Parts: sequence; C-alpha cells; structure tokens
Amino acid sequence: MRSANKEHLGIIAGQGKFPVMLAREAAQQGVEVFVIAIKDYTSPVISDYASEVHWFELGEIAGMLDTLKKSGIREVALAGRVPHDALLHYSKFDKFSRALLSVLVDKKANSILKMVSSVLAKNGITVIDSLRYLNRYIPKKGLLTQGRPLTDEEKKEINFGLPIARKIAELDIGLTIVVKNQIVVAVEAIEGTDETIKRGAELGGAGVVVIKVARPHQDPRWDLPVVGLRTIQVMQSVNAGCLAISANKTLFFDQEKAITLAEKSNIAIIAV
Repeated sequence: MRSANKEHLGIIAGQGKFPVMLAREAAQQGVEVFVIAIKDYTSPVISDYASEVHWFELGEIAGMLDTLKKSGIREVALAGRVPHDALLHYSKFDKFSRALLSVLVDKKANSILKMVSSVLAKNGITVIDSLRYLNRYIPKKGLLTQGRPLTDEEKKEINFGLPIARKIAELDIGLTIVVKNQIVVAVEAIEGTDETIKRGAELGGAGVVVIKVARPHQDPRWDLPVVGLRTIQVMQSVNAGCLAISANKTLFFDQEKAITLAEKSNIAIIAV
C-alpha cells in the first residue's frame, strides 16, 4: 500500500542505467517510486528501489495507462532507452497503441515521446523533468579527465564535429557522431551509441573522436543524452581517443569509474 504522506513518482522505464539510477535517487530523497516496467527491456534491479513494479509488454500502452490512472500517480518520468528499431520488428502493439501510431506524421523518437506525453497529460498525468532528482550526474563545462588532456588534433576534431552533431540531433536522426581527420565516419541512427562507436572505429581506425550532444532546445523531460562506464568500455575496446559531450545537458553515470578507466586507456573526456 502506498503511503499518503509521501511524494510519489511514476517511472516508465526503458533500458539501461538511467531508470534504475532515477528510482534510486528518488527513493533516497524520500520519494515513493512506482514503476511501469517493459518486459525484455527494463532492468529487474529497479525493483530494489520501487514500492511497486508493474510489468508490461512493449505494446501494452492501454494497460500501462490504466495502471497509472488507477494508482493515482500524477507525475511520471520517461527514463531509459527503448530501441527505435522496435517499430520495425515488434508486432504486438495493442489496439490503442496502433491507433496512436497511425496518426503520427512521422515515427521519429521526438514525435513518439511528444505523443506519449500528450496522452498522459490528457489523462491527468504530467511528464516531469527527471533532472529534478539527477542533477549531480550532469557534468559542467570542462575537461573531465585531468590526467588525459586533449591533443591539438582532438580539439580540431571537436570544433569540426560539434556543429554537425548538433544539426544531426536537431533533425532527430541521432545524438552521436564519430569523426577522424575532419571526416564524419559514423552517424547514429536507430542502432544506438555503442554500435555507432564500433562502426566509426571500424571505418576510421584507432583514435577516433566520439561526439554526443543534446538536441538544440532539448526538452529535459525525455531523451536526454546519456553516457557512462559502458560508453568508455566500448571506446576502450576499439581504441577510440576522445569523448566530447554537451555540458550541463548530459547524464553521466558511474563518472568516477568511467574517468578512471578513460585515463588508464588514454581516452580524453570533455564537456563542451
């Protein structure tokens, strides 16, 4: 039974560490956490920090909405990735989901998230900015790897790639590009950041620079750029040279471990 005396937060949880960390931080701040979890996507670890976890298939949008309404939850956060290629391969969307998707002008991530937010709002549920609970995971501008500064060549690569990455993000294609010798060797689409890094290194070789940005006019309620220890592990595995992220707009989990690994692996990290 949920407490009437506590603040409550609903989380619609996708893949990765983001929803787990959000649940943990909210719970540590005395918030009672209610989770809508997606089978085969959400980490079961999230149950360690939630008072209730309700599991659904990806396409059971009507059931998710009904459960949130019956629970009395009035604020939710959208946290974690649901791979965009699910729209190509998943075939079990309920009637309600199919109706929503059918009226979209396009199936871009931002369009879908706006639609979900609108449906929730019509049912009295507000999508909140998850940074309310996660501000300490947002790096400010500056070099994060004090033991591994940028080379002059890496600075050139970042200056070259940043405006391109921002334009790609503005077009809602992806948030990550990989560059080498002032050439864009990989652009993120539906495959996600890790696979983009691997493809970029396969094409560009050792020392590629990875740039991950927030969208211009990013809505902090959804689809924030996220990096972490896994990102650096992937970069280490392909001998990438540098990671540049958007300062004040990127969630960076496991920062201490990631920075330590980066410095040991001769990888620079900078928030720009």
